[in-house]
Amino acid sequence: MDEYNPIFSTNLTDTTYFCCNAFCNRATLYTILKIKIIIEKKELSEIIDCVEQSINTLVKEFIEYPYLHRVEHSLHARLFEIMKTHAPLKQQVALKDGTVTQLVHKEWPDNGNSKKRRGNFDICVLTPTLLAKSEREDFVKGKLNAPVVIEMGLNYNIKHLKKDVEKLKNKKNAYIIHLSRLKSRNEKAVETLIEAKNLGIKMAYVLVMADKIRYKHLNDKNIITKN
Repeated sequence: MDEYNPIFSTNLTDTTYFCCNAFCNRATLYTILKIKIIIEKKELSEIIDCVEQSINTLVKEFIEYPYLHRVEHSLHARLFEIMKTHAPLKQQVALKDGTVTQLVHKEWPDNGNSKKRRGNFDICVLTPTLLAKSEREDFVKGKLNAPVVIEMGLNYNIKHLKKDVEKLKNKKNAYIIHLSRLKSRNEKAVETLIEAKNLGIKMAYVLVMADKIRYKHLNDKNIITKN
């Protein structure tokens, strides 16, 4: 039988007893836990900042060169490429067993509470802390709940946008990138949804027309027209 080790006990009394014997006390234990939480929050904050910079960069590129990419999957690849230029996002980190992986992933399963199949997220970002405590099998099967998720659409109508909103509505750090080179009869409905303030989802938007461009970066409050 393995020797009992209070370091790995889930019982706070056992853990505190161990700490006291190691010249620690309960206050020290709580301080360590508090520092850990602060580090995890800082880690996620840096990741979110890099993600948002990357999305805004893609939007600027699409405004300037709307036909640089023929299909949506090419835009996914470009966003992935931009994201990996940021140091916090290009890290290679180890899973619990030492297996090395990265933070940014394509086609990550949606592990929502619904029993109905929800599909995959176009792009997600995992954190070093999440990966460090995850089993390889759970990672391979996509069972980890991604803290940052992104959906993207090219030349889609309001129906597709509503589906993306429904898919992301309960996610904490969720982003939608809605790009179009086609004028739609649902344009007003699309833009009303893009500018909605109560969805809890950050949205970026570009509509390229013959005589003007309508766009919105993530932190713009309203859609802007460029003639």
